[in-house]
Amino acid sequence: MAPAENVIWSGSPRKPGTWRQVSSDAGAGRATHTIVSSLPWWGRRLITVPVVLIAWALSIVLSPVLFVAAVLVDGWRAVSSRATPMAWRMVAILITYLTGELFAVVGAFFIWVSSGFGTNRARLIRLSYKLQLGWGTLLWESVRVIFRLRIQIDGIEVGRPGPILILARHASIIDNVLPFQLFSRAHGMTLRYVIKKELLMDPALDIAGSWIPNHFVDRQATDPEGEIKALRQLGTGLTENDGLLIFPEGTRFTKERQERALASLQKKNPRFHRHVAGLRHLMPPHPGGALALLEASSTDVVLVAHHGFDGFAQVKDIWAGGMVGKVVTVRMTRVPFGEIPEGRGHRTEWLFKVWQEMDDWISSLDQQPVANDG
Repeated sequence: MAPAENVIWSGSPRKPGTWRQVSSDAGAGRATHTIVSSLPWWGRRLITVPVVLIAWALSIVLSPVLFVAAVLVDGWRAVSSRATPMAWRMVAILITYLTGELFAVVGAFFIWVSSGFGTNRARLIRLSYKLQLGWGTLLWESVRVIFRLRIQIDGIEVGRPGPILILARHASIIDNVLPFQLFSRAHGMTLRYVIKKELLMDPALDIAGSWIPNHFVDRQATDPEGEIKALRQLGTGLTENDGLLIFPEGTRFTKERQERALASLQKKNPRFHRHVAGLRHLMPPHPGGALALLEASSTDVVLVAHHGFDGFAQVKDIWAGGMVGKVVTVRMTRVPFGEIPEGRGHRTEWLFKVWQEMDDWISSLDQQPVANDG
Protein backbone atom coordinates (compact mmCIF):
# COMPACT_ATOMS: atom_id res chain seq x y z
CA MET A 1 0.00 0.00 0.00
CA ALA A 2 1.19 3.56 -0.93
CA PRO A 3 0.13 7.04 0.15
CA ALA A 4 -1.02 9.92 -2.01
CA GLU A 5 1.75 11.30 -4.20
CA ASN A 6 2.79 14.78 -5.40
CA VAL A 7 0.73 16.53 -2.76
CA ILE A 8 1.40 19.65 -0.72
CA TRP A 9 -0.81 20.26 2.28
CA SER A 10 -1.37 23.80 3.46
CA GLY A 11 -3.03 24.41 6.77
CA SER A 12 -5.19 27.29 7.85
CA PRO A 13 -4.65 28.41 11.46
CA ARG A 14 -7.97 30.25 11.23
CA LYS A 15 -9.86 27.02 10.69
CA PRO A 16 -8.39 24.24 12.86
CA GLY A 17 -8.72 20.76 11.44
CA THR A 18 -8.99 21.91 7.84
CA TRP A 19 -6.06 21.17 5.57
CA ARG A 20 -6.29 21.99 1.89
CA GLN A 21 -4.76 19.53 -0.54
CA VAL A 22 -2.93 20.97 -3.54
CA SER A 23 -1.44 18.74 -6.22
CA SER A 24 1.97 19.72 -7.53
CA ASP A 25 1.51 17.46 -10.55
CA ALA A 26 -2.21 17.43 -10.97
CA GLY A 27 -2.55 16.34 -14.60
CA ALA A 28 -1.93 12.60 -14.43
CA GLY A 29 -3.22 12.38 -10.88
CA ARG A 30 -6.49 14.08 -11.77
CA ALA A 31 -6.99 11.77 -14.76
CA THR A 32 -6.42 8.70 -12.62
CA HIS A 33 -8.70 10.06 -9.92
CA THR A 34 -11.44 10.68 -12.48
CA ILE A 35 -11.24 7.11 -13.72
CA VAL A 36 -11.42 5.70 -10.20
CA SER A 37 -14.13 7.96 -8.82
CA SER A 38 -16.38 7.76 -11.88
CA LEU A 39 -16.80 4.00 -11.66
CA PRO A 40 -18.97 2.16 -9.13
CA TRP A 41 -17.22 -0.70 -7.35
CA TRP A 42 -18.73 -3.34 -9.61
CA GLY A 43 -17.80 -1.48 -12.77
CA ARG A 44 -14.24 -0.93 -11.59
CA ARG A 45 -13.77 -4.58 -10.68
CA LEU A 46 -15.24 -5.76 -13.97
CA ILE A 47 -12.20 -4.09 -15.54
CA THR A 48 -9.40 -4.57 -13.02
CA VAL A 49 -10.00 -8.19 -11.99
CA PRO A 50 -9.99 -9.64 -15.56
CA VAL A 51 -6.92 -7.55 -16.41
CA VAL A 52 -5.02 -8.96 -13.42
CA LEU A 53 -6.08 -12.56 -14.12
CA ILE A 54 -5.14 -12.32 -17.80
CA ALA A 55 -1.81 -10.66 -16.97
CA TRP A 56 -1.00 -13.41 -14.46
CA ALA A 57 -1.86 -16.16 -16.94
CA LEU A 58 0.28 -14.56 -19.64
CA SER A 59 3.20 -14.12 -17.24
CA ILE A 60 3.10 -17.82 -16.34
CA VAL A 61 2.78 -19.00 -19.95
CA LEU A 62 5.53 -16.68 -21.16
CA SER A 63 7.78 -17.10 -18.11
CA PRO A 64 10.29 -19.43 -19.86
CA VAL A 65 10.74 -16.91 -22.66
CA LEU A 66 10.88 -14.00 -20.25
CA PHE A 67 13.53 -15.61 -18.06
CA VAL A 68 15.67 -16.68 -21.02
CA ALA A 69 15.52 -13.15 -22.41
CA ALA A 70 16.32 -11.75 -18.96
CA VAL A 71 19.39 -13.97 -18.60
CA LEU A 72 20.63 -12.85 -22.01
CA VAL A 73 20.14 -9.20 -21.07
CA ASP A 74 21.90 -9.71 -17.75
CA GLY A 75 24.77 -11.48 -19.48
CA TRP A 76 25.19 -8.65 -21.96
CA ARG A 77 25.09 -6.02 -19.21
CA ALA A 78 27.59 -7.98 -17.11
CA VAL A 79 30.05 -8.21 -19.99
CA SER A 80 29.60 -4.64 -21.23
CA SER A 81 29.43 -2.77 -17.93
CA ARG A 82 29.77 -5.34 -15.12
CA ALA A 83 26.26 -4.42 -14.02
CA THR A 84 24.47 -6.38 -11.29
CA PRO A 85 22.06 -8.93 -12.84
CA MET A 86 18.68 -7.25 -12.60
CA ALA A 87 16.56 -8.39 -15.56
CA TRP A 88 15.77 -11.82 -14.09
CA ARG A 89 14.96 -10.17 -10.77
CA MET A 90 12.54 -7.77 -12.46
CA VAL A 91 10.80 -10.69 -14.17
CA ALA A 92 10.62 -12.60 -10.89
CA ILE A 93 9.16 -9.60 -9.07
CA LEU A 94 6.56 -9.06 -11.80
CA ILE A 95 5.39 -12.68 -11.65
CA THR A 96 5.37 -12.60 -7.85
CA TYR A 97 3.32 -9.40 -7.81
CA LEU A 98 0.73 -10.82 -10.22
CA THR A 99 0.62 -14.07 -8.22
CA GLY A 100 -0.05 -12.00 -5.12
CA GLU A 101 -2.91 -10.28 -6.92
CA LEU A 102 -4.34 -13.67 -7.92
CA PHE A 103 -3.99 -14.90 -4.34
CA ALA A 104 -5.80 -11.82 -3.03
CA VAL A 105 -8.65 -11.92 -5.57
CA VAL A 106 -9.32 -15.66 -5.24
CA GLY A 107 -8.91 -15.48 -1.47
CA ALA A 108 -11.37 -12.59 -1.25
CA PHE A 109 -13.93 -14.58 -3.22
CA PHE A 110 -13.75 -17.55 -0.85
CA ILE A 111 -13.86 -15.23 2.18
CA TRP A 112 -16.99 -13.60 0.79
CA VAL A 113 -18.65 -16.99 0.23
CA SER A 114 -17.60 -18.40 3.62
CA SER A 115 -18.94 -15.32 5.40
CA GLY A 116 -22.43 -15.91 4.07
CA PHE A 117 -21.86 -13.80 0.96
CA GLY A 118 -20.72 -10.95 3.16
CA THR A 119 -23.58 -11.12 5.66
CA ASN A 120 -21.37 -12.32 8.55
CA ARG A 121 -19.54 -9.04 8.94
CA ALA A 122 -17.30 -10.12 11.83
CA ARG A 123 -16.03 -13.16 9.93
CA LEU A 124 -15.58 -11.12 6.76
CA ILE A 125 -13.38 -8.57 8.53
CA ARG A 126 -11.39 -11.16 10.50
CA LEU A 127 -10.53 -13.23 7.45
CA SER A 128 -9.83 -10.13 5.37
CA TYR A 129 -7.18 -9.07 7.86
CA LYS A 130 -5.55 -12.50 7.51
CA LEU A 131 -5.68 -12.22 3.73
CA GLN A 132 -4.15 -8.75 3.90
CA LEU A 133 -1.26 -10.05 6.01
CA GLY A 134 -0.72 -13.02 3.69
CA TRP A 135 -0.64 -10.79 0.63
CA GLY A 136 1.74 -8.30 2.25
CA THR A 137 4.03 -11.04 3.54
CA LEU A 138 4.22 -12.69 0.12
CA LEU A 139 5.37 -9.42 -1.45
CA TRP A 140 7.76 -8.63 1.38
CA GLU A 141 9.44 -12.04 1.51
CA SER A 142 9.73 -12.18 -2.27
CA VAL A 143 11.56 -8.84 -2.37
CA ARG A 144 13.74 -9.82 0.58
CA VAL A 145 14.81 -13.12 -0.99
CA ILE A 146 15.13 -11.98 -4.62
CA PHE A 147 17.24 -8.95 -3.68
CA ARG A 148 19.03 -10.72 -0.80
CA LEU A 149 18.11 -7.95 1.63
CA ARG A 150 19.24 -8.13 5.24
CA ILE A 151 16.87 -6.43 7.68
CA GLN A 152 17.96 -5.05 11.05
CA ILE A 153 15.18 -3.85 13.37
CA ASP A 154 15.68 -1.81 16.52
CA GLY A 155 12.71 -1.44 18.86
CA ILE A 156 10.42 -4.18 17.54
CA GLU A 157 9.10 -4.66 21.09
CA VAL A 158 7.37 -1.25 21.11
CA GLY A 159 4.85 -2.38 18.48
CA ARG A 160 2.50 -3.71 21.13
CA PRO A 161 0.17 -3.21 22.92
CA GLY A 162 -2.30 -1.06 21.06
CA PRO A 163 -4.06 1.01 20.32
CA ILE A 164 -1.30 2.94 18.58
CA LEU A 165 -0.90 5.52 15.85
CA ILE A 166 1.93 4.61 13.47
CA LEU A 167 3.71 7.44 11.66
CA ALA A 168 6.02 5.88 9.08
CA ARG A 169 8.60 7.13 6.62
CA HIS A 170 7.79 6.51 2.96
CA ALA A 171 10.81 6.23 0.67
CA SER A 172 10.09 3.37 -1.73
CA ILE A 173 7.53 1.22 -3.51
CA ILE A 174 8.09 -1.62 -1.03
CA ASP A 175 8.15 0.06 2.40
CA ASN A 176 4.36 0.36 2.35
CA VAL A 177 4.12 -3.34 3.26
CA LEU A 178 6.81 -3.06 5.95
CA PRO A 179 4.24 -2.29 8.71
CA PHE A 180 2.61 -5.69 8.10
CA GLN A 181 5.88 -7.29 9.17
CA LEU A 182 6.59 -4.97 12.11
CA PHE A 183 3.12 -5.00 13.64
CA SER A 184 0.79 -7.62 12.14
CA ARG A 185 3.26 -10.46 11.62
CA ALA A 186 5.39 -9.77 14.70
CA HIS A 187 2.61 -8.85 17.15
CA GLY A 188 -0.70 -9.97 15.64
CA MET A 189 -1.90 -6.37 15.33
CA THR A 190 -4.63 -5.36 12.88
CA LEU A 191 -3.82 -2.20 10.95
CA ARG A 192 -6.09 0.50 9.58
CA TYR A 193 -4.37 2.14 6.61
CA VAL A 194 -4.75 5.64 5.20
CA ILE A 195 -3.91 5.34 1.49
CA LYS A 196 -4.66 7.15 -1.74
CA LYS A 197 -7.94 6.46 -3.51
CA GLU A 198 -6.22 5.74 -6.82
CA LEU A 199 -5.05 2.41 -5.38
CA LEU A 200 -8.60 1.14 -5.69
CA MET A 201 -7.47 0.27 -9.20
CA ASP A 202 -5.47 -2.55 -7.58
CA PRO A 203 -8.01 -5.33 -6.88
CA ALA A 204 -5.91 -6.76 -4.05
CA LEU A 205 -6.42 -3.49 -2.20
CA ASP A 206 -9.84 -2.66 -3.59
CA ILE A 207 -11.76 -5.77 -2.56
CA ALA A 208 -10.49 -6.93 0.84
CA GLY A 209 -9.17 -3.47 1.61
CA SER A 210 -12.69 -2.08 1.35
CA TRP A 211 -14.08 -4.69 3.74
CA ILE A 212 -11.83 -3.71 6.63
CA PRO A 213 -11.49 -0.27 8.26
CA ASN A 214 -9.18 1.60 5.88
CA HIS A 215 -9.58 5.04 4.39
CA PHE A 216 -8.84 5.74 0.73
CA VAL A 217 -7.98 9.44 0.58
CA ASP A 218 -9.55 11.48 -2.19
CA ARG A 219 -6.67 13.73 -3.24
CA GLN A 220 -8.93 15.98 -5.31
CA ALA A 221 -11.64 16.29 -2.67
CA THR A 222 -13.76 19.42 -2.90
CA ASP A 223 -14.68 18.89 0.74
CA PRO A 224 -11.40 18.52 2.69
CA GLU A 225 -13.31 18.78 5.96
CA GLY A 226 -15.17 15.64 4.93
CA GLU A 227 -11.86 13.83 4.50
CA ILE A 228 -10.70 14.95 7.95
CA LYS A 229 -14.02 13.80 9.41
CA ALA A 230 -13.55 10.37 7.82
CA LEU A 231 -10.07 10.12 9.36
CA ARG A 232 -11.43 11.00 12.78
CA GLN A 233 -14.01 8.26 12.38
CA LEU A 234 -11.25 5.81 11.43
CA GLY A 235 -9.52 6.65 14.70
CA THR A 236 -12.42 5.61 16.92
CA GLY A 237 -13.32 2.23 18.40
CA LEU A 238 -9.73 0.99 18.65
CA THR A 239 -8.73 -1.97 20.84
CA GLU A 240 -5.39 -3.17 22.20
CA ASN A 241 -4.95 -5.18 18.98
CA ASP A 242 -5.45 -2.21 16.63
CA GLY A 243 -3.09 0.23 14.99
CA LEU A 244 -3.68 3.26 12.77
CA LEU A 245 -1.14 3.82 10.00
CA ILE A 246 -0.41 6.92 7.97
CA PHE A 247 2.60 8.08 5.96
CA PRO A 248 2.75 11.78 6.92
CA GLU A 249 5.07 12.73 4.05
CA GLY A 250 2.32 11.92 1.58
CA THR A 251 4.72 10.88 -1.18
CA ARG A 252 8.07 9.27 -1.85
CA PHE A 253 11.07 11.53 -1.47
CA THR A 254 12.79 13.27 -4.35
CA LYS A 255 14.98 16.32 -3.97
CA GLU A 256 12.75 18.33 -6.28
CA ARG A 257 9.58 17.48 -4.34
CA GLN A 258 11.31 18.26 -1.07
CA GLU A 259 12.45 21.67 -2.28
CA ARG A 260 8.96 22.54 -3.50
CA ALA A 261 7.35 21.39 -0.27
CA LEU A 262 9.82 23.26 1.94
CA ALA A 263 9.45 26.42 -0.13
CA SER A 264 5.67 26.23 0.18
CA LEU A 265 5.89 25.62 3.92
CA GLN A 266 8.31 28.50 4.40
CA LYS A 267 5.98 30.84 2.56
CA LYS A 268 2.77 29.79 4.32
CA ASN A 269 3.96 28.73 7.77
CA PRO A 270 7.47 30.01 8.61
CA ARG A 271 6.82 29.17 12.27
CA PHE A 272 6.74 25.49 11.37
CA HIS A 273 9.29 25.61 8.56
CA ARG A 274 12.16 26.45 10.91
CA HIS A 275 11.76 23.05 12.59
CA VAL A 276 12.34 21.12 9.34
CA ALA A 277 14.60 23.51 7.44
CA GLY A 278 17.49 21.06 7.84
CA LEU A 279 15.79 18.08 6.20
CA ARG A 280 18.06 16.14 3.84
CA HIS A 281 16.35 12.79 3.33
CA LEU A 282 12.68 13.28 4.20
CA MET A 283 9.74 15.24 2.92
CA PRO A 284 8.24 17.63 5.49
CA PRO A 285 5.24 15.90 7.08
CA HIS A 286 1.66 16.99 6.34
CA PRO A 287 0.05 17.49 9.76
CA GLY A 288 -3.64 17.37 8.79
CA GLY A 289 -4.24 13.63 8.60
CA ALA A 290 -1.78 12.62 11.32
CA LEU A 291 -3.18 15.10 13.84
CA ALA A 292 -6.78 14.21 13.01
CA LEU A 293 -6.00 10.57 13.79
CA LEU A 294 -4.14 11.53 16.96
CA GLU A 295 -7.01 13.71 18.19
CA ALA A 296 -9.57 10.99 17.51
CA SER A 297 -7.62 8.09 19.00
CA SER A 298 -5.68 9.69 21.89
CA THR A 299 -3.13 6.87 21.60
CA ASP A 300 0.59 6.41 21.88
CA VAL A 301 2.52 7.11 18.69
CA VAL A 302 5.03 4.71 17.15
CA LEU A 303 7.51 6.36 14.78
CA VAL A 304 8.92 4.08 12.06
CA ALA A 305 12.15 5.27 10.47
CA HIS A 306 14.26 3.26 8.08
CA HIS A 307 17.48 3.55 6.13
CA GLY A 308 18.33 1.63 2.98
CA PHE A 309 15.05 1.44 1.05
CA ASP A 310 15.85 4.44 -1.14
CA GLY A 311 16.96 2.11 -3.93
CA PHE A 312 13.34 1.05 -4.37
CA ALA A 313 11.99 4.55 -4.94
CA GLN A 314 11.34 4.04 -8.67
CA VAL A 315 11.75 1.28 -11.25
CA LYS A 316 14.87 2.98 -12.63
CA ASP A 317 16.39 2.84 -9.14
CA ILE A 318 15.72 -0.89 -8.92
CA TRP A 319 17.24 -1.40 -12.37
CA ALA A 320 20.43 0.32 -11.19
CA GLY A 321 21.00 -2.67 -8.88
CA GLY A 322 21.99 -0.82 -5.74
CA MET A 323 19.51 -2.70 -3.56
CA VAL A 324 20.96 -6.18 -4.11
CA GLY A 325 22.51 -7.50 -0.91
CA LYS A 326 21.81 -4.28 0.97
CA VAL A 327 21.34 -3.96 4.71
CA VAL A 328 18.10 -2.16 5.62
CA THR A 329 17.96 -0.68 9.13
CA VAL A 330 14.60 -0.01 10.77
CA ARG A 331 14.10 1.99 13.96
CA MET A 332 10.84 1.94 15.92
CA THR A 333 10.27 4.51 18.67
CA ARG A 334 7.22 4.76 20.92
CA VAL A 335 6.02 8.11 22.26
CA PRO A 336 3.44 7.92 25.07
CA PHE A 337 0.37 10.02 24.38
CA GLY A 338 0.92 11.90 27.63
CA GLU A 339 4.28 13.20 26.35
CA ILE A 340 2.73 14.73 23.22
CA PRO A 341 1.86 18.41 23.74
CA GLU A 342 -1.74 19.58 23.58
CA GLY A 343 -3.09 22.02 21.03
CA ARG A 344 -2.88 21.82 17.26
CA GLY A 345 -0.07 24.34 16.92
CA HIS A 346 2.12 22.67 19.55
CA ARG A 347 1.41 19.23 18.12
CA THR A 348 2.32 20.42 14.63
CA GLU A 349 5.64 21.71 15.97
CA TRP A 350 6.18 18.40 17.76
CA LEU A 351 5.57 16.45 14.55
CA PHE A 352 8.03 18.59 12.60
CA LYS A 353 10.65 18.24 15.34
CA VAL A 354 10.44 14.45 15.47
CA TRP A 355 10.62 14.35 11.68
CA GLN A 356 13.81 16.42 11.74
CA GLU A 357 15.22 14.06 14.38
CA MET A 358 14.34 11.12 12.14
CA ASP A 359 16.19 12.81 9.28
CA ASP A 360 19.22 13.37 11.51
CA TRP A 361 19.24 9.65 12.40
CA ILE A 362 19.21 8.71 8.71
CA SER A 363 22.06 11.15 8.08
CA SER A 364 24.08 9.53 10.87
CA LEU A 365 23.76 6.14 9.16
CA ASP A 366 24.87 7.70 5.89
CA GLN A 367 28.20 8.46 7.57
CA GLN A 368 28.77 4.77 8.26
CA PRO A 369 30.40 2.43 5.71
CA VAL A 370 27.91 1.13 3.14
CA ALA A 371 26.91 -2.49 3.82
CA ASN A 372 26.25 -4.30 0.57
CA ASP A 373 27.28 -7.77 -0.50
CA GLY A 374 25.81 -7.44 -3.99
